[in-house]
Amino acid sequence: MKETIKSERNIVLSASAATESGGHLAEGTFTLKKTDTVLTSIDFGTSGHGGGDPSPKYMLLYYMSHCNTDLFKFPISVGETWTEEGHWHVQTQSRLEAHESVEVSAGVFSDCLKHKTVFTDADVKDTKAELRNALLNGTRYLWFAEGIGLVKLRYEHSNGVVTEAELLEYKTPVEDPEYLPLQIGNVWTYKWQNTYRDEAAIEEWRVIRNFSEPENLDSPKQLTSARYEVKIEADEPRVAHVRCLLTPKTDRNTKDDEKPLLLSMSHFGTEDLYDGYSRYVRDLTATDAGGEKISVTEIGKTQWAVETQNALPVTLRYTVLLNHDEREWPFGRDEAPYAQEDCIFLPGYALFITGEVEDIELRVDVPDAWHVSTPWNPIGNEGYRFTIADRDDLMYAYMVLGTHSERVAESEGAEIVLALGGHFKASMDEVQRTVKSLLHTYSEIFGGTPDDRMLFVANPCDKYSGGGVSGRSISVLMDGTLDTDNRQSWTPLVAHEICHIWNGKAIDFNTQEYWFSEGFTEYCSKISCARLGIISEDDFLRDLERKWELYLSKQGELSIREAGENKMVNHELVYEGGSLIAAALDLQIRKQTQN
Repeated sequence: MKETIKSERNIVLSASAATESGGHLAEGTFTLKKTDTVLTSIDFGTSGHGGGDPSPKYMLLYYMSHCNTDLFKFPISVGETWTEEGHWHVQTQSRLEAHESVEVSAGVFSDCLKHKTVFTDADVKDTKAELRNALLNGTRYLWFAEGIGLVKLRYEHSNGVVTEAELLEYKTPVEDPEYLPLQIGNVWTYKWQNTYRDEAAIEEWRVIRNFSEPENLDSPKQLTSARYEVKIEADEPRVAHVRCLLTPKTDRNTKDDEKPLLLSMSHFGTEDLYDGYSRYVRDLTATDAGGEKISVTEIGKTQWAVETQNALPVTLRYTVLLNHDEREWPFGRDEAPYAQEDCIFLPGYALFITGEVEDIELRVDVPDAWHVSTPWNPIGNEGYRFTIADRDDLMYAYMVLGTHSERVAESEGAEIVLALGGHFKASMDEVQRTVKSLLHTYSEIFGGTPDDRMLFVANPCDKYSGGGVSGRSISVLMDGTLDTDNRQSWTPLVAHEICHIWNGKAIDFNTQEYWFSEGFTEYCSKISCARLGIISEDDFLRDLERKWELYLSKQGELSIREAGENKMVNHELVYEGGSLIAAALDLQIRKQTQN
């Protein structure tokens, strides 16, 4: 690979803030760019709770870095002054004023560099512009200790509010004379407070990335094949050990050492997580064909560059902690990894690091008493080996590993692997009959069935009820039982998710059309349940009436297509509104066809 430009580095810090009593406030990432002449804040992203303005999600690190402004100019010299325009068009004038001794909770630091910035003329475009302009404008003082970093902050906002912060503790293992040392692994913990919060915030900063961007990232090496091995041991069911042999393509038109191997995990459902699924990845290493370690650089959210020197195979090794069910997910718990007494649910997008590739095989190693359920086609009769169509088929499929119950439901050429855990295992016969009848009904409606092998997963959960579809996989979490006596309570949810095999998979869109894929699916599944006698005609009509009332409660706020950009928040428009359109079209078709 060509030598990268060492004088320009991208540094990413993660930050998390909580109240002194431990309540979560916010988290995010902040990106700095360092060259031979300047250290600049270039980007940030945070998420968190409100609770007054400024919201805690602004975070102390935002107050220090102030996006699009230079924090230092090199070489550092007391008396240096510079002006520039920052975030929200704020005008800044910065000056390195003096060296002072500072005493904070972390200790006494002599010869701290005092950094002063005056902010004026902020132009926030927001409903609270006047207040936020007043908070951006003001005078900020920073004190930096050599080899330590920021030890104290005082921000005198133009409306009289004052934000103050002090360093509580720090870890900077590598000796570095910089005023803000930025080696990976450096950690700082601060206490900060302003007039808007009765309780102080405790905020931790950590350097998570520091890299020179490799060249040719826009045209990385392509992969010929990928061979994955996943192992889970009985005494550590929440740890997945992954090994992958990646074979690059040979590019005759480009020297082998001019292109990196670019690998990533999916971003699905992690838009509000600064580190995505890599939050759960540990001990990622790469070795060449001779077993020698090669460099792996994290260059973005769940994205890595591997500096290969030739087109020989590369072996990745890493572990994934399956603790995802300790937090809430925007798409629901049914589509995030979780563990139950008898099985582990594992989506590919939370497990696999990969590149663009079409030749993929997977071997899963589990304890002897376990089995593995997937939508993929098995290879041979020994062990759990599967062939996978492409990167999307790998990432957007589900797996179930454990002592759950497995059976296959077939109808009209369709094949669905059923995987039931917990007390749902006792209802496998009833679930199999129901799924077969739904497959037959939908096949008549849509004029056939997709010929792909599919997976249907259902597990009991008394705290959450919902379902989701990803690729050729369906997942359901719900309370209660799956028996004949209460079919009307569980079958509509199952029917909705199975209908997505047609509407959402066989019928797909380049852009989101959730009013159709969710609304029409909802109507089709409910009327199919009525035809099968699972719900009564009266219940079907009452449900339609309820949908009408819910839709009217939100009608006019957004178009149903716009509402799909946040379908769960706009459930009444997307699901109920789309279902009503389906009902209206169904009535018109019946009238026109006399059917």
